Amino acid sequence: MRVMVDEVSAPATAGERAAAAVTAISFYFIGEGIPALQDREAAIWLTELKDFPAWAIDHAVSAWVGRETPAKKRCRKPLPGDIADLAAQAMASVYQCKTKLDWWDKYQGAYPSYIERTAAR
Repeated sequence: MRVMVDEVSAPATAGERAAAAVTAISFYFIGEGIPALQDREAAIWLTELKDFPAWAIDHAVSAWVGRETPAKKRCRKPLPGDIADLAAQAMASVYQCKTKLDWWDKYQGAYPSYIERTAAR
């Protein structure tokens, strides 16, 4: 189980994150920009999305540009944090599974004494 959770939560590569960022903003007009500014924006996207697997980032981009997001919000370019928030939502069940596995590893299925005392009341 741990191996499967680790596989689905492995962070995306820098290339996968960059592709997702370009995809996320490609639906919106992007005029000629200042190259140094574009480089800085790209660095922010890469940093913001560094902890997420490619599938969660792809899901977040699709959710942003799809009907799942209200039209009022969809009409503006997403910020890196917008996509990161949606990726975190997509990862919710993985995070929950990791927490349970960590608990199991720590206690090997035995309840800690404070839980036993609380249950006995």
